[in-house]
Amino acid sequence: MLSEAQNAIGRLARQQYRNSSLLPQIHLSSGGDGIQDTFRYQHLVERLSAQRSTALTRLRAATKSVRTLTLDSQRSQHRAQRWAAQQWATKLAADRELKRVYALTANLTGNQSKRLRELEEEQTDAAQRRFLQAHPPGPGHRASSKNGELAITFAFQQVGKPYVWGAQGPTSYDCSGLTSQAWSHAGVRIPRTSQEQWKKLTRIPLSALRPGDLIIYYREATHVAIYAGDGQVIHAPRPGAFVKLSPIAFGPVIGAVRPDP
Repeated sequence: MLSEAQNAIGRLARQQYRNSSLLPQIHLSSGGDGIQDTFRYQHLVERLSAQRSTALTRLRAATKSVRTLTLDSQRSQHRAQRWAAQQWATKLAADRELKRVYALTANLTGNQSKRLRELEEEQTDAAQRRFLQAHPPGPGHRASSKNGELAITFAFQQVGKPYVWGAQGPTSYDCSGLTSQAWSHAGVRIPRTSQEQWKKLTRIPLSALRPGDLIIYYREATHVAIYAGDGQVIHAPRPGAFVKLSPIAFGPVIGAVRPDP
């Protein structure tokens, strides 16, 4: 648009120059009819002035549009840089917290480690019972959709692979990396993060769960798992852990979403 307006201005300038240089020749060859030549020239000048005014207006509009696009591009670049910095800061904080946890557990004896696992299992079992009582499954067995079955099959194939923050496979995953890749394998593109999956996918009641649905955890939707049926989910739990099958109530559930409603 800008180059077209600039070219139009150039053409008009060349045309006006040619017409101006021809005026004496027109006057001499007209037989001395000065009044007629004057009106003819005045009409020509007015027409060229109008065209020039239009071209200048277009040039100013094109210049303004280019300036706006440049500013928008710069703002987008700055937002992307801020987001990348925030993500990096989040990763560093997660790494520090993981090191702190490792330091706390490194000195546990064998019996202490065993007792810790037993306590975790007891708490999970109790939470699972409370969850199923509060959200009993609906009547009958809900079969997964064709896409849901493909997503579940893919998720099961990833069991045992390590959790790595920000990873999307194929050798490691974080929680939403696993769910987004499982559904991508099934031919359905879904948002990348657990927060966006909770925000943008279709929410369903927990009593209507079918295999392939996504379970969202914690108040700020910071974890996600894929429902495998029979009260179990597949998920990438946390740094230092591996993709595994767990009871649905291993953590506080806030709801469920369906990628293929």
